[in-house]
Amino acid sequence: MADPIKLRLAQRLRRFTGVADAEWRDDHLAVTFDENLNGEVAGIAWSRIAERFELVATPQGWEMDDTQAEHCLRRVVYASRDYFSSPDYQPDRDAGKPVSGDNLFNQLSRIYTTLEARIEQSAGLPFNAWANALRVLDTQPIEYWQFVQRTVLPRRAARVILRDLAALEWIEVEGGGKHQRIRLTANGGEARDLIERTTANVSSTLLDALGSDVANALVNGLGACIRTLAYELPWGLTSYGPGDASLTGGSYVAAQSVPHFIPAHGEEWPVVRRRPGDAPGDQPLPTLFARTLARFIVDYEHLNLGSVINACRVQSFPDDGMPVNDAKQHLDVTGNGRSGSERHFFIVTPIGRGRNRKAYLTPKGRTERDALGWALERVQDTWRETLGENTFDEFRDALTSVLAELSLGEELEAGVDATRWFRRLHAIARR
Repeated sequence: MADPIKLRLAQRLRRFTGVADAEWRDDHLAVTFDENLNGEVAGIAWSRIAERFELVATPQGWEMDDTQAEHCLRRVVYASRDYFSSPDYQPDRDAGKPVSGDNLFNQLSRIYTTLEARIEQSAGLPFNAWANALRVLDTQPIEYWQFVQRTVLPRRAARVILRDLAALEWIEVEGGGKHQRIRLTANGGEARDLIERTTANVSSTLLDALGSDVANALVNGLGACIRTLAYELPWGLTSYGPGDASLTGGSYVAAQSVPHFIPAHGEEWPVVRRRPGDAPGDQPLPTLFARTLARFIVDYEHLNLGSVINACRVQSFPDDGMPVNDAKQHLDVTGNGRSGSERHFFIVTPIGRGRNRKAYLTPKGRTERDALGWALERVQDTWRETLGENTFDEFRDALTSVLAELSLGEELEAGVDATRWFRRLHAIARR
């Protein structure tokens, strides 16, 4: 008789879309798959799981010890359609709902990405190097914990950023680990001032072009989105770290609702509470957009239907698969099972090097893709209720005006990459 973990593995496999049957026979797990596309995808997913944990295939089935079975169980759950679930989302009713081109996330991400690009083009340095690091530093050293609290950076992000800032000789670091003391150098002060001046110029140029009425509605709307938060967010849009596109790092620590909402987050994401009544103050426009966009992303992820960033990227991913070379070009896919989307079982690719291989969305990946339209509307409806209908409508009208102003003579990029600034800063540090 198989032990409880092994029995649960078989039960979970039988619930996995595309698995026809899974049962233990003489301590071997026999798995069969449906003879259709779902079965093909399920077979690829299982082969990747078996590869990762070095399972042995025999004519009777798969051999594995208890530890391997426990690891396999977690991955099967991780790749299944049950991984993402919301009490209000009904796939039969809501999946595949059309996505409006002027949805709030699209508007915010296009504007923020454009402002960020304009600052970098003018200063030659990434906006986030100032927003998420240099702005909190001066010639007087501060403790490492103060740096983390002031920037609201996860520790894994702070570590790599401090490494690159030191390589650029923009900072000097005394001590090690949590006992570091960080001081801005003269070179760092020049970089800080350059990005700060450029950011202020980009902000004032746009606000002047909009006119006072639209500018006031825009700033009031952005400020309202931030003031209602109980926790602080970084001044520049950033992910959990260079290799993790999630803003808060997942759900290792569960979300908190009382006394105030704090999102689910990774162990290294700092919870820095906002003081009630604090206003955004004189934060520059790109920072107001960064924090508002971050709030939207966090609120979306709280629905437990995946990442809005990932869902947008795979909207055109067909059910019958995408050539691996195309997936490599357009998505986070390497074809060897090691990329982020493959390791997290959003996408699977067959083992091997065949020229005609295809990448496929797992049941988990399909759920994330198909829930986008419904989830976008859900977040927008919640914001309308929280901000008030008049403030929300004036804010949306102001965003439309900003897009019209920014798009003169240029194509605005859709989507957002919260990890790019890590790569950009590292590239500058290696010159």
